[in-house]
Amino acid sequence: MEKMAEPLPEIQNLPPKRPFWLRVLLWLASCLVLWAVGATAAVWLLYLAVKNSLPSLPELSAYSPPATTRVYDFTGALLAEFAVERRDVLPAGKIPRRLVEAFIAAEDDRFFSHGGIDPLGIIRAAIKNLKAGRIVQGGSTITQQVAKSIIGREKTFTRKFKEAILSLQLEKKFQKEDILYLYLNQIYLGHGSYGAQAAAQNYFHNNVWSLNLSQLATLAGLPQAPSDYDPVQRPQEALRRRDYVLERMKQVGFIDEEERQQALSQTLSAYPIEDIFRRRAPYFTEEVRRWVQKKFGFEGVYEAGLQVEATVDLDWQHAAQLAINRGLRELDQRQGYRGPLLNLPPAKQADFLKALQKKIEAEDQGKLQEGKVYPAVVQEVKENFARVRAGDREGVLPIFAMRWARPPDPTVHYRSASARVTDVRKVLKAGDVILVQLTKWEELIRNEFPGAQKLVEMKPQDALFSLEQIPGVQGALLSVEPQMEYVRAMIGGYNFEDSEFNRVLQACRQPGSAFKPIHYSLAIKDLDYNPSTIIVDSAIVYDDPENKNRWKPENYESDFKGQITLYEALINSLNIPSVKVMDKVGIAAAIEWAKKLGITTPLREELGLALGSSCVKPWDLVKVYCVFNQGGKRARLHLIKKITDRYGRVLYNRTSYKDPYQSWDEKFDRAYDRLAVPRERLLDPQSNYVLVDLLKGVAKRGTGAQASRLGKPAAGKTGTTNDSADAWFMGFTRDVVTGVWVGNDEPKNPLGKGENGSRAALPVWLDFMQQVLRERPQEDFEIPPGVVIRRIDPASGLLAGADFPGSVEAAFKEDQAPKDHVSEKNTSAPEKFFKIDGSF
Repeated sequence: MEKMAEPLPEIQNLPPKRPFWLRVLLWLASCLVLWAVGATAAVWLLYLAVKNSLPSLPELSAYSPPATTRVYDFTGALLAEFAVERRDVLPAGKIPRRLVEAFIAAEDDRFFSHGGIDPLGIIRAAIKNLKAGRIVQGGSTITQQVAKSIIGREKTFTRKFKEAILSLQLEKKFQKEDILYLYLNQIYLGHGSYGAQAAAQNYFHNNVWSLNLSQLATLAGLPQAPSDYDPVQRPQEALRRRDYVLERMKQVGFIDEEERQQALSQTLSAYPIEDIFRRRAPYFTEEVRRWVQKKFGFEGVYEAGLQVEATVDLDWQHAAQLAINRGLRELDQRQGYRGPLLNLPPAKQADFLKALQKKIEAEDQGKLQEGKVYPAVVQEVKENFARVRAGDREGVLPIFAMRWARPPDPTVHYRSASARVTDVRKVLKAGDVILVQLTKWEELIRNEFPGAQKLVEMKPQDALFSLEQIPGVQGALLSVEPQMEYVRAMIGGYNFEDSEFNRVLQACRQPGSAFKPIHYSLAIKDLDYNPSTIIVDSAIVYDDPENKNRWKPENYESDFKGQITLYEALINSLNIPSVKVMDKVGIAAAIEWAKKLGITTPLREELGLALGSSCVKPWDLVKVYCVFNQGGKRARLHLIKKITDRYGRVLYNRTSYKDPYQSWDEKFDRAYDRLAVPRERLLDPQSNYVLVDLLKGVAKRGTGAQASRLGKPAAGKTGTTNDSADAWFMGFTRDVVTGVWVGNDEPKNPLGKGENGSRAALPVWLDFMQQVLRERPQEDFEIPPGVVIRRIDPASGLLAGADFPGSVEAAFKEDQAPKDHVSEKNTSAPEKFFKIDGSF
């Protein structure tokens, strides 16, 4: 019989089984604890990993963020701004309350209650952004945004963690008001503007404390997306964002409905961001930037917030640019027309003109401006005129406005009959894209026959155009006031946009006869040459056995004058006498003297140096003429008057005691500095004045006689190189020295037949000097003791009476003045050729 299975023993005192829900709850609690411990450990480990790389928080007393360096002209007008972050630190005492309220309402309305991080704000912003379908509110607090600005543009997975840590540190270290101060000076608000003050200046050309509520709300709406809410490029989006900020200010309780409505009714006008640097004085300002960077480093230019007071005067600079542009255009037209820019088929002309009109509307309010050059499309061509269209403006280009448009040929003089255009159809055809400028009839037909205007068929609404082209020739102008040691204008080329090469300081070109006063002054100083010194102008040959060369110098007119005075040799710029003077003073001595006067470029040891065969920089040559202007004292020229840091401390000062834009204390200080460091005398006053008087003769009756049209005492010297590759005029009055160079960047390209310093460079000098000295009288040059003025016969150098034909006054050192009078037998008597009654 099988045994029955024994029953299992009864288990005693077992705990009751937990309900399922309780077990789940305990499991979740355990997970949360483990997660919290793990998260805490992870956070701690992450903190340990990044703590050493956290940027240090700024001390408010030493808060010095990158700021904008500004350059001002002689009168205080803004020339340029340089900055990595365009910022003007807004003092805490000048922060408007409404500005704070606008930013808090738009960015962080719980700013004064949270501890740097606002979880509720993050959730609320996320909900609002989801509802709007776009970002209308950020989740970062103002404190977090300050932390972000301190960290910079770091792109790592730890960046947000660092922001959070810095936010907590900021809240612990600073008061809320201090954090707002940092925020309003750090926040990026578009177009390179960092901080509210820079943005106010950029967009509204005003200080932030002078803005109205509408403008303040516009600024407060920018931090989330400056480009999306740009009041210049996207005004409608900026208005919608402004309205949102105003609504938030009302909801928070900062403004009431009446204030909101008043702000909504205000128009929002924002200014385009100007490129002041390129518009006002780019060649000059770029040189200032280089100088400041060399002295103070990159940070000095782009981060230090320096205030740089330059010596340039914008009125002079503008006059110089106009003079250079006019002179180069006229010279370029004398060289001939290089042809249309391109030819458009009829199918493409409408699109081109439409695009052009948009540009005219953006830049010139939709209206063609006088004095400005525009592209145009030729619509129809006839013998005496062409119909052209510029944008939506149609007009007539008459033959009188393009007589100059012959094919370029440097061997043909521009005044020859073959150089005069007589048929428009030989120059232009329909579809040509050309450059034109608005003009007037009186400017076109002054050299035409009476009734010439009748040859052109014009409609009442037609514009009148002249043909233009961008000059291929280049030029440079430098004008200084040597007494103050200020550079007042510097033009390094026709257009900075096309070429940033500054020909005043960087180009080295042959000066031609503009070099002659250098060795002539040495001859006057050391060899007792004077206006009456006789030099033989005759053919001569120089042999160079070492280089197996033979050189036969020639005068510009290829003729010889025989025995002439130094006076005639210099004012008429004769080459052979100049070479003979160089031979007398010695090449080595002339080179040493040139360097002492201010020439820094290497000079060839050859007699051709007398004719300007070695290249010089326009800057150097102007310095040489400044020595003559200043009675023989060394020239010191400055581009910068004064540099101060953001706190007003003077870092550099070369302000002249004659500068009217300074206090009397500063004048006294600068006058003492001038006395303490006097300028070196290079040339005795007597020798110097003899040379200056000769150069006055050049500007009155010699190769530079056109300078007499200035109507003020002036001295100067023309210069032309072989094949007319370079043209110069270096001239000065009592107060102002100005040098002009004109030429092609490639010296091998001549300017054209008949072009020289008198024709190509002197008109630019005269144009500029007439503008800047129009209302400024100029005294004659002061005659120093030991110099006498005598009237002489310029042909013989002997004393002559006032009634002697062709006699001139000339300056002599007292002990060198001529004592003999010209013989009366050389005087022409009218009675020898006419009877008393006037008949033959």
